[in-house]
Amino acid sequence: MNSYKSSSYSSEKGLTLLEMSVVLVIVSLIAIGIFVGRDLKRNSEVMSAIKDLQNFHSAIQTFKDKYSYLPGDIPNAGDYWTNAAGTGTWNGDGDHTIDTRTEGFEAWCQLEMAQIIPEIYLACEGDTRSGGGGKSTPEYNIPKGDIDFSGYILYNTLAAPIFGNEGNFLRLGLDSTATNSHLEKPIFQGKEAWLIDNKIDDGQPDTGKILGHLTGTDGGSCVQNGYNDPNSGPYTTILDTKDCFITYILD
Repeated sequence: MNSYKSSSYSSEKGLTLLEMSVVLVIVSLIAIGIFVGRDLKRNSEVMSAIKDLQNFHSAIQTFKDKYSYLPGDIPNAGDYWTNAAGTGTWNGDGDHTIDTRTEGFEAWCQLEMAQIIPEIYLACEGDTRSGGGGKSTPEYNIPKGDIDFSGYILYNTLAAPIFGNEGNFLRLGLDSTATNSHLEKPIFQGKEAWLIDNKIDDGQPDTGKILGHLTGTDGGSCVQNGYNDPNSGPYTTILDTKDCFITYILD
C-alpha cells in the first residue's frame, strides 16, 4: 500500500515538473520572438534612414542645379511659388547658407512646390513656416523619419563647425520638448551610425560627407576618442546607448 502511494506521488510530481518545463520553453520562445521582432524593426528603421538621407540629399542637389540656390535660400522664390495667403513670402537671403529657424523650414516647402519631393507635412498649407515659435516639429514643418519622434532638419554650422566642417547640413535626430529645439536628441547607437556611414560614405565619423557625432560640434561618446579630438577615431560600436547623430554635408 505504501509502495503504491509513493509511486503515484512520484508520477504526479514528475508530471508537474514537465508542465513547468513546457511553460518555461514557451515563455522563452515568446521572449526570443519579441527580441527578434524588435531587432528586425530597428534594422528596418536604420535602412529606411539610409534611403531617406540619400533621397533628400539627391532632391536638394536637384533643386540647386535647377534654381542655382539651395532650397530655402533662394532669393526670388516668390517668383515661382506663393503661400496659401497668396503672397510671395518665400524668399531667402541668397547668401548660400540655410538658416535653421526660417530658411530651413521653407526649404522643405519649396522642395514640395517644385515637385521634387512629395507632400510630406502641413505647414506649407498655411502662411507660417514654423511650429511652436521656431521649433522643428516632424510632420509639421520638417519630414518625419521612420524611427518614432524622429525627423530631418536643414541647417548651417558656421557658428559651430562639426570636426572643423562649416557649411550646410542635413541631419536626422529625435524631437525634443524643449522650446526652439531642433532635434537635439541623438538617435543611433555607434554601430548603427557606422552602418549608415559605411553604406553611404567612408565609415569614418569625422571625414567624408557623413559625420557621426554626439553634440552639435564634436564626437562625444559616439566616437572612441571623445570630445573635441581632431582625430576622433572610429565609431564606438560596443555600447548600446544611442549617442550618435548622423549629419550629411550638402556642400
